[in-house]
Parts: sequence; C-alpha cells; structure tokens
Amino acid sequence: MRGFGIAPDPLNIDRDLATFGDQAPHKLVELVAELDGEVIGSILASKKDLHTAKITGFYVAEDVRGAGAGRRLLSYAIEACKREGCAQILLTTHVHMQAAMRLYEQAGFTQTGSESEDGNDYVHFSLALGPVS
Repeated sequence: MRGFGIAPDPLNIDRDLATFGDQAPHKLVELVAELDGEVIGSILASKKDLHTAKITGFYVAEDVRGAGAGRRLLSYAIEACKREGCAQILLTTHVHMQAAMRLYEQAGFTQTGSESEDGNDYVHFSLALGPVS
C-alpha cells in the first residue's frame, strides 16, 4: 500500500487484516502466499450475506508482483466462495491499484461503481458465480 502512496487503513478497507487468523463463522478462507519462508501475499474471503462473499486483504509484496502469486491467491479464494455456494463475490480496491484492477477484470470481475471517502478513491467490483445450488 505504501508503495502506492496509500497508508494502511485498519479501521476501514483494511480492517479484516486486523483479525486475520481469528475464528469467525462468516470467514470462508484466509490465505497467505510464501516464498522461501517469507509471506509475500494474502487474501481473505468472507460471507457478506447468504449468497454473497466479499474479498478483502488482498496484497502481494511489491518485489514479486507479476510473478503469478496474486493470480493464484485470487483463484483459490474464488474457488472457496464457489464451494460455499456463493452466487456473487464483491471487492473494493483503491483507484491507484491499476494492475490489481486488470487482474480482477481478467478473472471475470466487472466494475460496479466508485466512491471517494476520507480522501481515498475506491473502485467496486463484482463477480457473478452463477445460480446458487
């Protein structure tokens, strides 16, 4: 985040990272990617409601971006949401995260809106997973 000139915001968009690893019934999956024993990325997926999941805490270390770790983390999170019967996944990112937004679009997400809050500009995305079985 800091590499994009954005300070982490644990009270808003980054709040799920503060409870990473804690047990909670709404959490679907929490993943980390490692390289040589070092954490290089993370992603969290949780239930927003009965048929909707939300992805948060998606980060990849700057020095390994573009090597596929983010793509794999996102793919695993999407599959976990499918297994849990979710029909839709939502996520929000900073407007500065252009590479991440391209990755979301390549994975099938579509932009659903944008907003500014406390001096930060956000873009919202959604991925339809199909009918709930």
